[in-house]
Amino acid sequence: MILYLTYWFPAEQRARIIGIFMVAIPVSGFIGSPISGALLGMDGVLGLRGWQWVFILEAAPAVLLGFVCLAWLTDGPAQAGWLTDEQRRWLQGRLEKERRQTKRVAHGSPWRVIRNPTVLALAVIYAGGATASSGLGLWQPQFIKSFGLTNVEVGWINALPYALSAVAMIWWGHRSDQHNERMWHVAVPLGLSGVALALCIPFPALVPTIALLCLCVVCTSVTRGPFWALASEYLSAPSAAAGIAMVNALGTGCGFICNALMGSIYDATHSYPLAMLPIVAFVTLGLAVLLVLGQAKRETATA
Repeated sequence: MILYLTYWFPAEQRARIIGIFMVAIPVSGFIGSPISGALLGMDGVLGLRGWQWVFILEAAPAVLLGFVCLAWLTDGPAQAGWLTDEQRRWLQGRLEKERRQTKRVAHGSPWRVIRNPTVLALAVIYAGGATASSGLGLWQPQFIKSFGLTNVEVGWINALPYALSAVAMIWWGHRSDQHNERMWHVAVPLGLSGVALALCIPFPALVPTIALLCLCVVCTSVTRGPFWALASEYLSAPSAAAGIAMVNALGTGCGFICNALMGSIYDATHSYPLAMLPIVAFVTLGLAVLLVLGQAKRETATA
């Protein structure tokens, strides 16, 4: 989907547009958390467990709408019947001009692109946010429930950070485009997300924990638009498909590793704050690589 958006929107608008698109993630969390809590109460209906009803009923709309998008969305501006000829020519010309620009990850075979050091660096950066997103998506409800709350209470409290994230993502993406700045719009919230999770250890009470989890989810969410806008600045058009796929695959793969580590730590300590430490480690690594990549870019620009 990130690749598809690059076919439609110029680089200076991508942080805002990707942020608006990815608002679907916190919105789904805001709407889905209380619904999931209620669906868990269907345990035993038609012989299915509550979590099985969550999987079935929440997956069905996504599957059906996937077929709608396949039939409705066009590949690019050239096929957009709802644009005027003038609008179509202007947009195609703008995007074609960007495609001709020289970028760090130039055209090459998919194998060369996925082994490119810049692509691997972007994947490590993305892993910082991806591990936080997947880790909190899986563990945050259990963390909240450990304070003795009911499933319904957990559903509503777990929805709070996603409601805040939906607003913050649009504002932060717009700010990144407005200032034409990507690196610090990723680095600052990424760093804050790690600090917020680390502070859950010395502040284990319910209210500070909820506040810190909200901060972490919001900061993780707002990095998405500026990050993918940043990635598109490094990837040429011919390398974008393989590059984006590699960044996403490695980033989400690290999320799997992180969740496994979190489970092992929780089994050993029975402490949710300590179980969050692998996320902090991935965030710290991603932030360090981002700062190195940004420094290299500045040195190249001034050379």
